[in-house]
Amino acid sequence: MTGGALLAWAPGADAATLATPDAPRLLSATVSGCQAPCAPGESGQVALTFTDPAVPAGETIGNRVYADGVPVDPIASRSGSPEVLYFSICSGIRRPFEGCLTQQQVDAVRGGEVFTVTARAYAGNPDDGTAQVSAESAPSNGLVPTQQ
Repeated sequence: MTGGALLAWAPGADAATLATPDAPRLLSATVSGCQAPCAPGESGQVALTFTDPAVPAGETIGNRVYADGVPVDPIASRSGSPEVLYFSICSGIRRPFEGCLTQQQVDAVRGGEVFTVTARAYAGNPDDGTAQVSAESAPSNGLVPTQQ
């Protein structure tokens, strides 16, 4: 079911692509909870604050976050400008209620990594075949979280 949902959002082979957006600008990265880098058995949270590049009217931005080059998924966000994304620090222990749902996330976030953010532009409707997507932007500036 998930694979089909992902394919539904992919543009067709002949769909026009949008211009690649500029890289986002990472403004801050902080750790709360455990002392970064967190030791096994500790938990905490990384908060990334960033601004997205401007895109033409009718387009929206989607972001991807990397911790030392490994994609990680946020557990919460605060929209606006600047935007804030929150990531669980799991330190090798799988605790689903802390947002540590994938092994990739458990292995990636300890609070001492270099974080970067990328952007893609989206427009159109995947249901009627008008979906368009850009290439992924270059990574933002990299930041290692500081203790909050």
